[in-house]
Amino acid sequence: MYLFCNFIENVEKSQSILVTMLKEKIKDPGSKNKLEEMLKTPHLTENCKNAVIFFLLHSVFISTAKKTTRGESGKISLKKFSIRESQNSFVLTGKTSAELEEILSKNTTQIQPCLLVVGEINSPKQIMVYFDSIKYVISTMIKAIEICFSIFHVFNIEYLIESGNCWFFIQQYYFKFKTSYDKPCIQWNQTILQLK
Repeated sequence: MYLFCNFIENVEKSQSILVTMLKEKIKDPGSKNKLEEMLKTPHLTENCKNAVIFFLLHSVFISTAKKTTRGESGKISLKKFSIRESQNSFVLTGKTSAELEEILSKNTTQIQPCLLVVGEINSPKQIMVYFDSIKYVISTMIKAIEICFSIFHVFNIEYLIESGNCWFFIQQYYFKFKTSYDKPCIQWNQTILQLK
């Protein structure tokens, strides 16, 4: 599948290009502020930069998916996902481990793997991959993304629809493969062409 891909090296090579792309494409005020904060912070570690960059990709690859739900009265409604919901399905953050535990305890339906960050996204104190009710502590955000991505494919699990566009971008841009389950997305196809 992607046996010979060096994800960490590819991320390092593309970091400045991604930052330029984020500056041009982010429209969401909250995400713009987070990017400006990252750029103004002196001596920010590569791990912190990568955490912010991958978090902000959701502001560019905005989910177009809609989820059909049925209310208590039986009324059917369509739910469109926000940038924040996309970011939260990719990485859950909590200022403390206890806060993160509380967030996880409320989410009883998620079986897909996700990233967990104790602290802020721009200064993670601890990074974990969460899967099957187990938390795996990982040293860097890039390694955590790589492991989370691998779990999706080893266990043949679909990406969460909220953050699917971002995962598909990672799959096609960094790992350079396609599957029969891929969903078309003009946003990341255009971005991949621009980044080449």
